[in-house]
Amino acid sequence: MSRHKNRTLALFMALTTACATHGPDTTTSNDRVFDALSANEVRSAVTVVRTDSSTQGDRIVSVILDEPDKALVLAAQPIARTARVVTYDDALNSVQEFLVDLKALRVRSSQQILDAQPMLDGIDASRANSIVRADRRWAAALSRRGIMNPARVMVGAWSAGYFGDSTDRGRMVRVVPYFSEIPGDRAYLRPVEGLIVDVNLTRGVVTYWSDSLVVPIADRGTIEVEPGYRKRNIPADNPADGIQINGSSVIWKKWKLHIAPNVREGVVLHRVRYVDGARERMMLYRASISEMVVPYGDPDRGWFVRNAFDEGELGLGGFAQPLRVGVDVPFGARFLSAVNSNARGTPTEHPRAIAIYERDGGLAWRHLELARRSRELVIEWIASLGNYEYGFAWILHEDGTIEQRTTLTGIMSVKGTVVSETGAASSPDAHGERISAQLVAPHHQHFFAFRLDTDVDGATHQRVTEVDGRPMATLRESDPHSAMTAATTVLATERSAQRKTAGDAARRWTVQNTSVRNAVGAAVGISLVPGENSQPLADSSAWIRKRAGFLDAQLWVTPYRANEFFAAGEYPNQSRGGDGLPSFTRGNASVTDIDVVLWYVMGITHLPRPEDWPVMPAHVAGFKLTPTGYFDANPLTKR
Repeated sequence: MSRHKNRTLALFMALTTACATHGPDTTTSNDRVFDALSANEVRSAVTVVRTDSSTQGDRIVSVILDEPDKALVLAAQPIARTARVVTYDDALNSVQEFLVDLKALRVRSSQQILDAQPMLDGIDASRANSIVRADRRWAAALSRRGIMNPARVMVGAWSAGYFGDSTDRGRMVRVVPYFSEIPGDRAYLRPVEGLIVDVNLTRGVVTYWSDSLVVPIADRGTIEVEPGYRKRNIPADNPADGIQINGSSVIWKKWKLHIAPNVREGVVLHRVRYVDGARERMMLYRASISEMVVPYGDPDRGWFVRNAFDEGELGLGGFAQPLRVGVDVPFGARFLSAVNSNARGTPTEHPRAIAIYERDGGLAWRHLELARRSRELVIEWIASLGNYEYGFAWILHEDGTIEQRTTLTGIMSVKGTVVSETGAASSPDAHGERISAQLVAPHHQHFFAFRLDTDVDGATHQRVTEVDGRPMATLRESDPHSAMTAATTVLATERSAQRKTAGDAARRWTVQNTSVRNAVGAAVGISLVPGENSQPLADSSAWIRKRAGFLDAQLWVTPYRANEFFAAGEYPNQSRGGDGLPSFTRGNASVTDIDVVLWYVMGITHLPRPEDWPVMPAHVAGFKLTPTGYFDANPLTKR
């Protein structure tokens, strides 16, 4: 993603204005400029960076495409292929960024990033494991819990965050232990409770140790799949010949788009277009998961610190799993691979990381004997982040709707609890739900921030309106008092566009292109329609609210700016707050009649229940982008 400071803003405005004055966008620039880096490109970029002797011992954190300047893409200008390489020097605790020209094989620019921590990786987990096991207190603490063999304990390394309680400098992690009785056991089912350890990886020392509460280890749990399930003949529901895939570009029915994965965001969609008759109309220039965070509501020292930013601290895309036909996705699905790199910079291919398939979409419309059934295209991937599993799907509907659907499953984070002599739970827990006599699942929330660069029939002349359904009072005595209206408010500035959902008003937000009109003379638009959503339950003074400032609103609107991609900022690991959207919107810029970006924050409040154990049934949430005056009529009634 491009981080250049000398952006050609004047060129961008001139080009996009020219596009708008000629009606809907019909740009046909090569989508391949968005292709993720190949294995050879990763090798080349790392080789170029390694020629600088100062980086010889540095860890390679990430190697991804530096996305091209939007102005150049819209103008179909030649674009240099560039890699962005982030390195970390463990000894100096410093981060560097390099932009590498992949054709000229040279470093175009580099900079040191001060006071920042990049994403954690396996090296951090391994070092934390070694440091903790070398501490003389470790074996003794496990012994008090009846664990005589420390090798049976799995050491998880959580991101440390920041909570105002430490001045210790360096790369920090928090250790979370689990007991695994036999190799391959589901360790997340058996927490080692009451043992809290913080580690400074830079200095190689334990900085915090607490062993005040000894709780017996829970009985061994099991997760079973009904016999013969995987051998069932699950029928295909995917006419493969209806999907055209050329590299990473996809054409299906009237849809055209490009798909590119990266180690941080996972799947990114580019240039999502709908072919409307003779016109190829732009809907989305770019769509991605911008950040996610999971705050826990238990005030214990070992729990309130568990606020992982799964994208910016860990690299969400790096946890993509190979998808299995007949289990994760239906038979007939087609796949794209992803290429990441390890700490040495060696490229690693992840096969079947992204699935693309068509399926039945239910009833499209019906009136008496006239009816039509629909189909939908699904672009799906699954990330396994320790105990939790997240499935992400972008779904394209034939009627022009774009749907985002997130699936939450996996094993809940649970805490051991004291059991009475009778074997019953000794006391209720105000901050969680007892799911067995030995375990409590703390209440928590999952927040997902999506970045939606919506180019509705072009990149300029965009504005955002908020639409609420409201009752409408009249002065006539004969009025039946059932009048209602759709109250529409233009969101004019970044500050006024920080909005919350309102289910009672059926609130939605519509991005309109005021320079393009439909058959009734209204501006064409696309509406963001929320699904399930929750407000953050943590108080506004909590550190998680400071560090994840994007939680303050469910909708944010900003002008398009080339360097703004992440809702919690570029480096949220151990950040102290104020980064990302709060920083982006500090100037309160105008968001009318320009190129705008929508940021939608979806919150899921998980109040656990026994039925969520030992593995959580899939919970689905999401939102839709629906055409609103974008078409002159239902597009599925056209021949």
